[in-house]
Amino acid sequence: MKKVALIILVILVGCTTLEDDAFQGKWKAKWTTDPAGYGELTNELKFEMDGSFNFDEDELTIAAYGYDGCIFYSDTLMHSQFWKASGDTLELQNSPEEPGIQYKILSQTNNEIKLQLVEDIFITLTK
Repeated sequence: MKKVALIILVILVGCTTLEDDAFQGKWKAKWTTDPAGYGELTNELKFEMDGSFNFDEDELTIAAYGYDGCIFYSDTLMHSQFWKASGDTLELQNSPEEPGIQYKILSQTNNEIKLQLVEDIFITLTK
């Protein structure tokens, strides 16, 4: 019984490491949201923003290239946080001991990761 539990633990740890390794490196990012919920503002605002996600071993640096009229930001922002991936969730944390922001991982390949933040913000990462 102990052998079986040890084998399962080794498999689970190995799978988690492989999943985290798949994120490593610098990715181009594109934030999008559906303009349908913004009524008359649809003609005045832009609903896409470019940026990057740079995954290091345990730190993620996000750059968001906002601009005038962008629904997300009007300026460039850069922020580093801790990160971890588990199952279908990517969690970003200011401190490893505190809960953070959770992104749902919609799909993941070697060259593209699709994330969802809340119900209507989508981020596509590409290599």
